Amino acid sequence: AAMPPPPRQVETLAATAVRDTSAVLSGRASGNGSTTPIRFEYGTTPALGQVLIPPVPEISGAAVQEISAPLEGLLPGTTYHFRLVAENAYGSAVGEIQTLTTTTLADLAGLWISPGSLAPPFSPSRLEYDVTLPADAAEIIITATAGDPAAGVTVAGVPASPGPVVPLVPDVTVVPIEVTSADALNRRVYQVTVTRLPASLDATSSPQVPVRAAGFSLAGDSPALFLGSAPAPGVPLMVLENTGPGMISGRFDNLAQNQTIYLSHGEIDYPYLVNYFGGSGNDLVLEWANTRLFAWGANQNGQLGDGTTTNRLLPSPVDASGPLAGRNIIDGGSGQNHSVVLTTDGRLFSWGWNTVGQLGTGGFGTGSSTTRPVAVDQSGALAGQHVVAVSVGGSHALALTAGGGVFGWGANTSGQLGDGSASDRNVPVATSMTGVLAGKPVVALATGGSHSLALCEDGTLAAWGLNGSGQLGNGTQVNSTLPVAVDQTGVLSRKRVIAIAAGSVSSYALCSDGTVVAWGDNSFGQLGDGSNILRLNPVQVRSDGVLAGKAVVAIKSGWGHVLVLCSDDTLASWGSNSGGSLGIGNNSNRNLPVLVNRSGVLAGKTIHSIHAAASRCFALCDDSTLAAWGNNGSGALGNNSTSGTNTPVAASMANLLPGESMVDVFTGSDTQSNLARIASPVPARATTLAASTVGDSGAVLQGSVNANGRPTT
Repeated sequence: AAMPPPPRQVETLAATAVRDTSAVLSGRASGNGSTTPIRFEYGTTPALGQVLIPPVPEISGAAVQEISAPLEGLLPGTTYHFRLVAENAYGSAVGEIQTLTTTTLADLAGLWISPGSLAPPFSPSRLEYDVTLPADAAEIIITATAGDPAAGVTVAGVPASPGPVVPLVPDVTVVPIEVTSADALNRRVYQVTVTRLPASLDATSSPQVPVRAAGFSLAGDSPALFLGSAPAPGVPLMVLENTGPGMISGRFDNLAQNQTIYLSHGEIDYPYLVNYFGGSGNDLVLEWANTRLFAWGANQNGQLGDGTTTNRLLPSPVDASGPLAGRNIIDGGSGQNHSVVLTTDGRLFSWGWNTVGQLGTGGFGTGSSTTRPVAVDQSGALAGQHVVAVSVGGSHALALTAGGGVFGWGANTSGQLGDGSASDRNVPVATSMTGVLAGKPVVALATGGSHSLALCEDGTLAAWGLNGSGQLGNGTQVNSTLPVAVDQTGVLSRKRVIAIAAGSVSSYALCSDGTVVAWGDNSFGQLGDGSNILRLNPVQVRSDGVLAGKAVVAIKSGWGHVLVLCSDDTLASWGSNSGGSLGIGNNSNRNLPVLVNRSGVLAGKTIHSIHAAASRCFALCDDSTLAAWGNNGSGALGNNSTSGTNTPVAASMANLLPGESMVDVFTGSDTQSNLARIASPVPARATTLAASTVGDSGAVLQGSVNANGRPTT
């Protein structure tokens, strides 16, 4: 029998987009009716020797097809030879050898400033930097050197050697650093943005406060803080809004982490705690210092932390007589049968079931379970670490530290702790920072039923743990005990991820352009792409329909449903509608976003934050109203009943004292219980003074008291 014909019409085309270390190779070929693998061969001599597989690794059919592939990692100022090869079982065809010569180097080898420091630290591949300086800084010296000594470098249009003095304008000065290659064919522009902080900061006014920048490096400055108006008790005050992905570097000389400060207005002293990890996780925020913790819902294993195993139908106090006494909660969450919280001093506490070590206290089994808060063991892997955030999965938890490290404990049979093992851990262990996480500080965490997600400072997404539904987003259904890269070559290409969320067996990324990307299980339409097809790689949530023209600013996921908040205060949801968790007035699942009903308790309200749990949702409003909807079998809606609702209703605040308000909610994707932070009114402030009239048998004790407008004994 006659063999099929071999490939034909293979042609190597000239390279395009040639730069100092990269180029795009191009060609065209026909498979001549057969499926045919293709490749580029290249090298620094006509002997070639290296192979580049294009993104489309094979062609088919008889038509001539255009082929291109990016080639990275080349040497600057070097000539390369390359050709296109098409080869199948029936023969091969080879294009003529072409050549390209990379341009000479046009990047920086070093960048120094005085005074101040760069945020983030200098890296030749990073083009944009921020510098924070005190209000009295009038100039900055910027010194830059190129990787190729023959390249030209200018700073603000002035030759970079010696380092020129750049005068600073008030507020923000943008300084360009331009590198031109020796052959003048390549040009790269770096940028340093210098922010001069005001000498004093009104913590209650805008636009002066918050001060916004894409990164802060603080040193040698002590700005004065004051209140220009009376603040709302319980509401955190933003001092510095860090719009960049990294953490704030350094500290103000007069504001230490977790320091208690008092700001006065109208003869009332308002208490705050300094938190450099507030807001979205990397902002300088003053947290209200007089708070307590409430919980409600399922409590069969003591996960409400009130010393009982009785379900609570409305928010009620967590036991604060033990290790939580005098501490303020800033983060937390609930698993299937346990709870974990983080306090402003970087300490972790937990309670509930401990069958797989999910309390992190060193015990295993029901005998080590507890109905009251206990301290998570931070003497081992977490010793010397300052925890800044915690995320609680089904039966595991992850902690994020100030240096961008990740630590976990609890269930690990699917590798959800990311330490390379499948062994449950009853004390925190370090998630592996090798592989995809090597050299990449993590800035956000999310935990699902048995999988985990991380967002890195450079925008990398990593995942580990259970992957039976593709929730790791790496194109497979294979579990991983080590972090793997989420596929960011498709719909996530050229997008900047700013937040992540995890459902029970699905995952989500919120992008800076206001779009949402999802992957994993889609049985209930929880990926929002209009289908019910499981996705092993990220797909975009449909942004037409009710989301048309809207930018999503916050996302939360329950067991099989999603809730988002848009910049125009729109609430939308999709996925499983079991028990009415979508809040649309019926119990039908939706695989496209739909609007949450705003005609009842949410009418006229401004949403402060959103939250989702197993089969219910919450919206916390600016006036401290907590709207809830969905399944309520354990009283998890907090409205003093066990009847579910498919439209929002108000949770009860009956157990709050006069003047108290709810300011935050902590829950989890696989839980039937919830936690909330309650702000109490301004307390009296007492100051002890030195004794006077001290004699051999007596003295006059002295002090001062500010009752802060309330009856005080």
